[in-house]
Amino acid sequence: MRRAINTIPKQEYDDLMKDAALRMHRKIQRLADEEISKMREADNKGDFEKAEVHDFNSRALSRMADMYYEIIKRKG
Repeated sequence: MRRAINTIPKQEYDDLMKDAALRMHRKIQRLADEEISKMREADNKGDFEKAEVHDFNSRALSRMADMYYEIIKRKG
């Protein structure tokens, strides 16, 4: 059975949250990299509007990944 959040000791909770933030940072960064790949593919096909959408998607995802990185740095 899963533990209730309020029963986990603070240090363990912080460690678990740091690990989760690191996993989310990596996952979101992979999504950003996929968007870059889609952007290049659309760019090579001459679909510049679609390429621009993927470019901004990648930029937004990278900013989200950086947010998680800041959490990791503070908890480190």
